[in-house]
Amino acid sequence: MLKGRFFGGALFFICAAFSVFPCFAQDSRPADVRSGSYADAANRRTALRCLQLSKDYLLRREYRNAAGQAELGLAYDAEISELWYVLAASLNESGAPRAEVLSTLDSAFAKNVWVDSGRDNARLLYARLLCDTGEPGRALEVLDSGTFLYAAEAEYIRVLAYYRLGTSDGTRRAREKVDASSRVFPADSRFPLAFFSYELQNDLSYDPSVQPLADALITRFSDLQTDSAEFSIYAAAFTAGEPGERMLRAFNAAGLRHPLYAPLALKAGLIAEADAYEYFCSFAKESVPLPQLVRFASLLKDDAVLAAFKSFLNAYNGILLCDYSGDGLTDASISYARGRPARVSYDANQDGMIEWTAECDFGVPARIIVPESGYTVHYGKYPFVSRVEFTDGTIYRLVADTLAWTPLTLYADRELKETLGGFDFFVPAPKSDQTVLDRRSLAAAASSVEVPSDERSQARIRFAVLDGKFRLAQYFTGDTLYAQTQFSNGIPTVRTVDADGDGFFELTETFGFDPARSGSYADESETDALYGQLFGPLAFDPGVFIRSVSIDRDRDTVVDFTEEYAAAGARVSTWLDQTTGGWSARYSVLPDKKTAEAQFRLPLGGESVTVRMENGVPVRVTVQAVNGSYARDLPVSQDDTGVYWLGKAASAKTAKKVLDSLNRTGSQGVSLVVDGEPADDGSVPRVSAVRIGEFVFGVLQNE
Repeated sequence: MLKGRFFGGALFFICAAFSVFPCFAQDSRPADVRSGSYADAANRRTALRCLQLSKDYLLRREYRNAAGQAELGLAYDAEISELWYVLAASLNESGAPRAEVLSTLDSAFAKNVWVDSGRDNARLLYARLLCDTGEPGRALEVLDSGTFLYAAEAEYIRVLAYYRLGTSDGTRRAREKVDASSRVFPADSRFPLAFFSYELQNDLSYDPSVQPLADALITRFSDLQTDSAEFSIYAAAFTAGEPGERMLRAFNAAGLRHPLYAPLALKAGLIAEADAYEYFCSFAKESVPLPQLVRFASLLKDDAVLAAFKSFLNAYNGILLCDYSGDGLTDASISYARGRPARVSYDANQDGMIEWTAECDFGVPARIIVPESGYTVHYGKYPFVSRVEFTDGTIYRLVADTLAWTPLTLYADRELKETLGGFDFFVPAPKSDQTVLDRRSLAAAASSVEVPSDERSQARIRFAVLDGKFRLAQYFTGDTLYAQTQFSNGIPTVRTVDADGDGFFELTETFGFDPARSGSYADESETDALYGQLFGPLAFDPGVFIRSVSIDRDRDTVVDFTEEYAAAGARVSTWLDQTTGGWSARYSVLPDKKTAEAQFRLPLGGESVTVRMENGVPVRVTVQAVNGSYARDLPVSQDDTGVYWLGKAASAKTAKKVLDSLNRTGSQGVSLVVDGEPADDGSVPRVSAVRIGEFVFGVLQNE
């Protein structure tokens, strides 16, 4: 790690957070003026008090309290950029992922309302994070736009950014910055350490043209050779001949330790191979960068040591660190077990948001977790996927040997193989051209799909799939099946439902499919509800609509009720007579949705009654004989109980008895004969009554 003599980069951002820097683009107007109301001004003042408290906490390194005060201030006024900055700095010091800190800083600069001197400090933190997450060019833009920032931290970030550009011009400018900054900031060892670490090649060589600068840095920071293992070992690496050897001897005599000592001392002939092997392994057994491993192996000549090194690798249980982007930062961490990769974590831009983590079985991926996409891939016979589980609860089970997918390759390192006489040490590497798995491709390769459902509590749907098309869907709560949908050519056709949980599937829904006209059968909210019931969170082609519904209430396999749907909201509800098989009542809504007809049969004479309604109000009643010999109109009126009387109205007491009788049956579309309240002359009126929807109709039979 590159550390300064008196401060590191993280500490700088705290101590400098509220130091005086030139600021620009600040909104320096009084809060009362900026606000549009007294309430806004009061909120601004409260937010500024929170800002001051959060700064105090940050300076005391109480990061949780600093973040809490910043968040409280943002609740009062989210426009103050310093609050976003203090929150970002607190998150950064608390070890939050760099992506989260960057997102918070994005908000600070998007608001661009700086009430204090925090903008330039935010620029420094922003630039450092960009530089550390694969965007050195943007880091330089942040530093060099607006007021020029000249401080040790700013110059150090520039050095790193120029090196990480990976260009000859960038390297040239980095060297110039190191030379100039090491003169201006002679107490900051980060500049020579950055220079040494980026200039030293893996074979321990370096560009001869940098020797004068290396010599100057070693001289300027000579006092570090007694107390800094990192500086001392790099100084020896950049000092040729006898002086360099003396530095290595002094390094070892001082009891300093560093992974570079073993290869440098071995190359200089100051240590035996066996001793160098033991020294190197004392570091590598915990963790080692891949280039260091390759470099050390290339220096070994003794057969016994080579054999020991191969045994070490063959049983390796440490962590291999890899830099596949070439920017000098680790982006892949590989945990080994018994010489084979056991777990691989890949963070492409080092922002703390892992691209994927592979868990391996003796080097072969068994499952790969992809957090950003929200799924985990399970393998059967690698590289073929057996199952994919999403964080939303969706599970795809795939046909064996159908879909091959993996974001990494496993290869035997070529340089190690050549050095170690054909020995294979396997290293995983990310694939640059690997696509993200999408649900459509998974469905095409699936044998079944399981998804959560909001239709009932703890419900799940299991789809059977053939050739990429749904064949059957089963709906469960726990282990209890409560519904089932049949598909034809991947399109739902019939769904049966156990609505009351008694084990009998009394409800049957039939579906149509017409992408061009389905919108005329149901509105958007109704369609969303239907798709949620049928498919859960799965996306499905538009065009499915309900064509009809039928219900068998008494479990006799004979339908008791049907409802058929047509375009423009038209529908026909039919209650069937269990004896005759014909209809006992019907309710039709015409496409204009304003006109409806209710039909039912009088139970004694069998006459059919048709009630025509306009805007929900009965306007005409027609009674027709069974044989069609006559038809007559009846007047219609509604009494205080809500009963519509066709013809003469009965008494209120009789109306109440009618309602009580219908309520007891609890059914619709069934005509009842109800004996009414006796009249003064002792006669008992008989009423044919029926409930259809929200309407109750009554007809006096002896009238």
